[in-house]
Amino acid sequence: MVRLILYGTESCHLCETAADRVRETLEKLPFRALLTLADIADDDDLVARYGVRIPVLHDTTSGRELDWPFEPSELGSYLATLTAESTASTAPVTHNAR
Repeated sequence: MVRLILYGTESCHLCETAADRVRETLEKLPFRALLTLADIADDDDLVARYGVRIPVLHDTTSGRELDWPFEPSELGSYLATLTAESTASTAPVTHNAR
């Protein structure tokens, strides 16, 4: 399963728009993903890292990030890549017997 964090702040209208766009896109895709919204305002490290970039969508497994603005097609491609990577990393390994 893909696990995502959307970094933003409570008072950020772009963050609300990004959250809506991510939710809408996830509903249309044939796989499940867990989305967590993270407010960076109370964490100095997160403010330093994301303060001028928010909203930022972060995949917890690969560390890949997608910065705003992102269109639905770009978001779909990003999520499809994450799902392919997630599936490949959890696929059973088979060995050929000789």
